[in-house]
Amino acid sequence: MGDRLNHRILNVGRGCSAGCRFCTHSNGRFGASPDELTCQVARMEPCLSATIMAGDVISDAMVPSVTALRAAGTPEIFLYAHPACDDLDAFKALFDAGVTGLHLLVPAVDHPTLDLVCGPRASLKKLATLIKAANLLEMPVRLEVPVLFENFHSIPDIVARSVSMIRKPAGIEFPFRAVHDGCGPRGWDYRLAAGQVIEAVELARAAGVPVRAGGREGAPPCVLDIQGATADLYPELDRLAIDVAARPFARCSSCDAAGACVADARGFEPAPDRPVEPVSRQDGRGPNRPSDKTGNRSSPESSAALFIRRTDLNRLLVAAAEVNRCPAPWDSLEAHDRTGRVAPCEGSWPRRDVIGDIPDQGRGWMNDGLLRSFNSTAMVRMRRAMMAGGREASCNPHCPRFRESASDRPQIKLPRTQVFHDNLLRNLTEFVDGADILESRPRNITISPSLRCNQRCRMCDLTDSLAGETGIDTPPTIIDELMELLPTTATLALTGGEPLISSRIVKLIAGITDARLPDTSVTLTTNGTLLTPTVIGALKASRISKVYISLNASNQESHTRVTGIDGRFQKVLNNIAAMVAASAFMPLRPSVILSFVVMKSTLTDLPEFIELARRQGAGIRLLPVERNRLDESIFTDPDTMLHAQKVLMKLNLTYRNSWPEAAAETDKLVALLKKRIDSNELAPL
Repeated sequence: MGDRLNHRILNVGRGCSAGCRFCTHSNGRFGASPDELTCQVARMEPCLSATIMAGDVISDAMVPSVTALRAAGTPEIFLYAHPACDDLDAFKALFDAGVTGLHLLVPAVDHPTLDLVCGPRASLKKLATLIKAANLLEMPVRLEVPVLFENFHSIPDIVARSVSMIRKPAGIEFPFRAVHDGCGPRGWDYRLAAGQVIEAVELARAAGVPVRAGGREGAPPCVLDIQGATADLYPELDRLAIDVAARPFARCSSCDAAGACVADARGFEPAPDRPVEPVSRQDGRGPNRPSDKTGNRSSPESSAALFIRRTDLNRLLVAAAEVNRCPAPWDSLEAHDRTGRVAPCEGSWPRRDVIGDIPDQGRGWMNDGLLRSFNSTAMVRMRRAMMAGGREASCNPHCPRFRESASDRPQIKLPRTQVFHDNLLRNLTEFVDGADILESRPRNITISPSLRCNQRCRMCDLTDSLAGETGIDTPPTIIDELMELLPTTATLALTGGEPLISSRIVKLIAGITDARLPDTSVTLTTNGTLLTPTVIGALKASRISKVYISLNASNQESHTRVTGIDGRFQKVLNNIAAMVAASAFMPLRPSVILSFVVMKSTLTDLPEFIELARRQGAGIRLLPVERNRLDESIFTDPDTMLHAQKVLMKLNLTYRNSWPEAAAETDKLVALLKKRIDSNELAPL
């Protein structure tokens, strides 16, 4: 429900019946007991995917943990298996409890090598039986193929034969390891395996199977430099490598890729006549010198080039983290106000005396365009105010980012395209330097494709002629410009009016795919009436990351009262259910979040709304009402504020343990109300 962590590794210490000489899990003794894991699962935040590791976890003892994971809303659960596993009854019981995939260790496909590295209990027959069982149950299988001195010659054969047997191959990992004897690991030169690993990677890609070759157990780019590499090979490139491993080589300090490398090269021992040479920059580009490439599709590079690009990005991210300013005036543009006003963030968060009032003439961003508006008077004033006095001089304190630090911001992935990478570096440099006129493009764009709506919500002034022009669509030239900006846009937020009224918007979202725009994601805010199964089907391959559905009610009566339109509540609920079901199969597995504006007439409906969201499998977002249209503000008299605070605090206690994300939403409003009550501030937001 709502935002969830992507993936968790859950270690279980039940021991292991295989005798793998390269084991990094203490022969299955590292981790919690099954009972302890079940208790941990009950307390942890929900996640989209989990893998239960390692050793003998195919056991009836793991059924309660799997059941708890499913009850917590984890849709994907992989279970580790090794070549000595043979308890098929337990395997079926775990499948029935909710296991959805198999994480299978395959160190060899010939008897002598398997016996050498895993001991006599391991057998190819057991591996084949596990694969057949997974195929019968239609389970995806993820392969772990350790690269060892003893097996590296057969790595391509391991991949080819395994993939040919598996009905649903879900991915392959290539950890580099060394076998252990009584004196420790028997080190070897990983570079001996370069040709075989590259061949195996190509075989997997040809079969359409995702591959991972990085991480702490991966080979660093100075050891294995794969030509035609993509960032998907190296998961560590998608996060800031602050806690990099202790440098394994003497010359790491002179390596141009060291700032992104996390490989510990444990078990690596270079050949005496072949020292390790550091990666060096070949094209003379510095960290802040964009290239002339403008392609917006992901293009293969060498592993070394990818690590150099991440090192360049890390340097700027570290510098940006030391700047105590909100980055929004430098990286974000909101163009959805029908008066033509632009801002870097939500309407009431920037101080109005800083960004100014309604444009003196014309229609602001609707006439000027997006890129010109990014350097408009309002945006420049916001940057200058932020430089001069920080958030206190430019923002209202109820902004949720008012106390934000760099650690609160999401990780920035390594860009998949050169054009996005170059704009990102330029934008970060301008933020660090405090530039007021920018050459970079906005990385986050919020826009209303239509300023019309098919509802008449009582808290919304969209149909009030005194508040601005009504019944208008965003000019087609703006949508054209938006499409041109997408290759450098990280997040496109579509809001309204009702964005799905626009005839072009479904096609626009459908075109934002992994293949065309791999650096761009979409958040959609809709009232849900037009989010039909047909529309959802058209968007199934798109990079939507969040869908906010403005429900604002828990039943037909309250929905009619809020929206001004009768008879749509059940239709919206049906569309929500369809969206929740489809999200599990979309590329970014978008969170479906139901929004609720807290105002006088809806306050009593709030508890039932939260329960409804839970039943629907959705998250919630609670928003304080802005303005005082129809006398709906909860901030204009002390009694209403105290009552609202009481309701929200009670809900906070109800959900603190059972649904922490819901409790966090109430926390935000309680804090805002407390500040207003303490200061006796009686005015609408």
